[in-house]
Amino acid sequence: MPVSNKATAHRTFKPIWFLPTHKAKRKNQKSLNFNQRTRKKINMDYLTYSERLNYLLEMIEKGQLLSLKQASEKFGCSESTIKRMLQTIRKQGHHIKYCKIAQKYFVEI
Repeated sequence: MPVSNKATAHRTFKPIWFLPTHKAKRKNQKSLNFNQRTRKKINMDYLTYSERLNYLLEMIEKGQLLSLKQASEKFGCSESTIKRMLQTIRKQGHHIKYCKIAQKYFVEI
């Protein structure tokens, strides 16, 4: 014979998407910046993008680009953005390769 609990029988449960997010914050959770909270995409203007492409190519030529993570932290963007930037540089005619032994990018001559 099932026993009904009167205290919980009248409660209505809200779906998880309805719960406010500010109440779900934990002690060790990092506070998110505005762009991470809203998932808003920030577009770079052409001048900023071309300057970053030139600087990325300069880093590769000098042997300073060790990983995508390093470049993404330096430019303040994602690793996939750096991959797209490398593809753009390759389309411009530069032969960029990654050496697994030296673990860095280089321009192939």
